[in-house]
Amino acid sequence: MPAPAELVGYLYLSHLAKSYLIQTWLLLVVLGWFFVKSLPARLRARGSSAWPMAQGRIETVAVDVINAQKEIATANLGYSYYAEGELYSGYYSRQFHDEQQAWEYADNLKGRTVVVRYKPGHHEISALRIDDQPSDCKPDLESDRFIVHFYRLLTR
Repeated sequence: MPAPAELVGYLYLSHLAKSYLIQTWLLLVVLGWFFVKSLPARLRARGSSAWPMAQGRIETVAVDVINAQKEIATANLGYSYYAEGELYSGYYSRQFHDEQQAWEYADNLKGRTVVVRYKPGHHEISALRIDDQPSDCKPDLESDRFIVHFYRLLTR
């Protein structure tokens, strides 16, 4: 049987391990939630390569911070476009590991012209595809390894 001092050290280590396990689990849940939330938009963007194109404009930008440490943030862009003479709008979101990066990305795009793909027969369904955008509107993928990994998976 361990001595009382050894038992206390073991219990502390066990508590510390549980704490790290819980934190890791929560991080995986948050990342999973982001992936699941963005999956429909990613699938729509991937399947929209044959849809007609329209010129659009980024109208609104906002950033949502997910946790108090400002480690995970989402840049939300609202855009408008005309399809067959009617005005439509859509939203695009991109995740960042830092709130400041999200604001820099969003602020840089406000008021910019973008290329929008819209679904034939359902013009209210649209997608912004990275490959369609002018080079000055494309994200700097090399600065974000997490995004690079998923971008490469989706563009195979």
